[in-house]
Amino acid sequence: MCLKLVCGGYINLKERTKQEGVSKRCKPILQLDVNERLIKRWNSQKEAIEKLHLNKSCLGLALKGEYKQYKGFIWKYE
Repeated sequence: MCLKLVCGGYINLKERTKQEGVSKRCKPILQLDVNERLIKRWNSQKEAIEKLHLNKSCLGLALKGEYKQYKGFIWKYE
C-alpha cells in the first residue's frame, strides 16, 4: 500500500514504519500520576521500558490492572 510522495517516489507502509521507528503493532500507553493526570504518552511499552529502565513484566502487569501502580505511576493503554 503506497502512502505518500517522498523524493519523487512513493513509499509503502513498511518503509514508513521503519523510518518513523514505530511498528504498526505498537500500542500507545499513558503514564499518569496518582491523581490520574497525564504525565506522558508513550508510543509503545518498549519505548517506556527503555527510556525509564522499567521492568517489562511489572509494567505489563500494571497495564493489565494487576498492579494499581508501578514506580509511583498509574499505567494505562490509550
